[in-house]
Amino acid sequence: MAVEICLRDEEVGSFNDGRVIPATINRQYNILMDPEDVPGATLDAKYRSARYIAEQALLADDKNCPIVDWNYEGLFRNSLTVKPTGSPDLFRFDATATWERFRPPNDDSQGEATEYLSGSVNRTTVNQKLARERIGTYTYSGGKNVDTGLLIGVTAGEDPEVQGADVSVPTLAFNIKRVYPNGSFTIPFLQAAYTFVGRPNSAAWRGFAIGDVMLVGIDGADSDTEFDHITFSFEAAPTETDIEIPTAKPDGTPATITIPEKRGFDYLWVRTRPINFGDVMVEVAQCAYVDQLEQYVDLNVLIP
Repeated sequence: MAVEICLRDEEVGSFNDGRVIPATINRQYNILMDPEDVPGATLDAKYRSARYIAEQALLADDKNCPIVDWNYEGLFRNSLTVKPTGSPDLFRFDATATWERFRPPNDDSQGEATEYLSGSVNRTTVNQKLARERIGTYTYSGGKNVDTGLLIGVTAGEDPEVQGADVSVPTLAFNIKRVYPNGSFTIPFLQAAYTFVGRPNSAAWRGFAIGDVMLVGIDGADSDTEFDHITFSFEAAPTETDIEIPTAKPDGTPATITIPEKRGFDYLWVRTRPINFGDVMVEVAQCAYVDQLEQYVDLNVLIP
């Protein structure tokens, strides 16, 4: 269904605490649609459908009405209203959306800390195709050693594969529980928080470098007391630099692929190729790739 959303030029902002970045922003919109495209047997039914469609179209417009506005260091959208303009049969609506800065935590009446940390460092098993160091290569008397660089579990034959090995690697996970004023844990907050979950940090945050920590979950409840308690769960992985992968050129000459940097949640993978070492076909590294899998976000906006 064709819905036309027009963002008006006017934008109203309010400031506090001497900031140069606004604490709240209000934007106005005009929303138009063709009555022929609106479902409904009667004009009244069409009008009710049209208002709902207009509201959903604006909510889905990430460019003009994003859940989190990063133009102002991350303001959360907290309200949206859609009202008819002119005659109902025109199917034209005025809309207003408001963004505001997420409120900081409060001290409770006992003067206790407003933030509580819990966490763990454990190990998990993953399939790893590259060894950190090759200790030795051995064969029978008169046999020929096959150099596979640091690739693990390379099969023989005309179509060799790199099977890798299941290894134990460390993991770091932690939770931050924060105390907020009552009424902070809301649907608009969850909608905004949704855009942070599963994405690495785009700026340094609490000692973690860019790309090394990820918000993986948020848990909380609206309280009937003076405060809401919200728990943020994180996972972390360190940046690695100067990663070296031994390989061989097509003529068998030893070579090395060097990856200057892989941030914690970037993905490193290796493309291999078969080469002939004498009378043995073996798979060696051809090139390495470092990919960013998710959009990065600034966690300082959500949890300073």
